[in-house]
Amino acid sequence: MNFKRLSDRPNRIIRNRRLNEDEAARYAAIRDQAELELSEILKRDEQSADKRPTIFGASE
Repeated sequence: MNFKRLSDRPNRIIRNRRLNEDEAARYAAIRDQAELELSEILKRDEQSADKRPTIFGASE
């Protein structure tokens, strides 16, 4: 997944709608929280993938 693309989308929405500062800050906070949660999920998934056995029992 491309983090840059995730980050760019809310900015495009903000520019197109010309939101006030409060709305822009709220959307930025939501975006930041979503990116943080996604990175934690991906990190956890990567760590658990290292522990998963393959068909032959060897690590990848």
